[in-house]
Amino acid sequence: MEELIWKYLHGELSHEEEKRLSQWLAQNPEKRTDVSRLLAYIKNPEDEVSGSKRVVWEDIHFRINAAQGSPLTTRQEARPMWRRSVSIAASVLLMAGIAWWVSRPNAERSVPPVASVSFVESVALTGQKVTTILPDGTKVLLNARSKIRYPSHFSESSRQVELDGEAFFEVTHDPQRPFHVKFRGSQVTVLGTSFNIRTYEDERAVSVAVASGKVAFSSERAQSQVILDPQEMVSYDEHSEEMIKRHFDPIAVFGWKDKILYFKDDNFQKIIKELESWYGVQITTSRNFGQQEVFSGEFRNKSLENVLEGLSYLYEFTFEIKEKQVTLK
Repeated sequence: MEELIWKYLHGELSHEEEKRLSQWLAQNPEKRTDVSRLLAYIKNPEDEVSGSKRVVWEDIHFRINAAQGSPLTTRQEARPMWRRSVSIAASVLLMAGIAWWVSRPNAERSVPPVASVSFVESVALTGQKVTTILPDGTKVLLNARSKIRYPSHFSESSRQVELDGEAFFEVTHDPQRPFHVKFRGSQVTVLGTSFNIRTYEDERAVSVAVASGKVAFSSERAQSQVILDPQEMVSYDEHSEEMIKRHFDPIAVFGWKDKILYFKDDNFQKIIKELESWYGVQITTSRNFGQQEVFSGEFRNKSLENVLEGLSYLYEFTFEIKEKQVTLK
């Protein structure tokens, strides 16, 4: 697992490896925060590890070895281990060590403190939905294949985060500090409200839908702003620069956060893509389904087997599930 974490931290995961890591994080949810912290830690803009970080590691390693009765009981002797360990910085030992050291009160630290991490990144891999609480108490639910980047502490005048993918926000009200979400050249600004943003890179349009409060959506490219009230949404096509404001079906937009898999006049290819993202699987077909008819319907907190069973009657296929591999025949 250390190798997969290392590859994830450096953006080198294959599709299959991403699924394996996603499954492990689902089985070990307490490790997700550690991985996010480590990601922020190694993305420090310094070209080399600073002296203070080296001291931190030596202190961590020294204490762990001492607790385990290792013969390496002095910091001087532990230093060679630092040089070897930095090449495998994604190891579980380092991941746990950094989280342990950062969480200790300042008064207990026997080495110079490390500069605080500027930004934190929370990630939901394929097949996952991840809840993140921001420094101001704002609650963010990330859909699969999504991530949010935010500062460890908001400033006194504003709160700003960056989103890639889809997320539902429940923003803590603070009239003195507007809340900004930036994504793909667009921005949402609120004071305290709940809303959904969908901004996947493989989709032409971005969309913002409001559940409560008021939201201002603006686009740098279109150089325009739209104010949204509850039950209103805006869709913006980055290619045509077309912006459409309308009302929406709450289940179609918000259903995912309540584990409702919803389809509205969707073709077979789009359904397959959604199932892969929702359940974290890879679906292959042993025959050409061609131009199948569209499907509308919803599945409430159903297993993949239940969903495929229901779809099989319409599209006339049988299926086989082997771990994360699904074959339609």
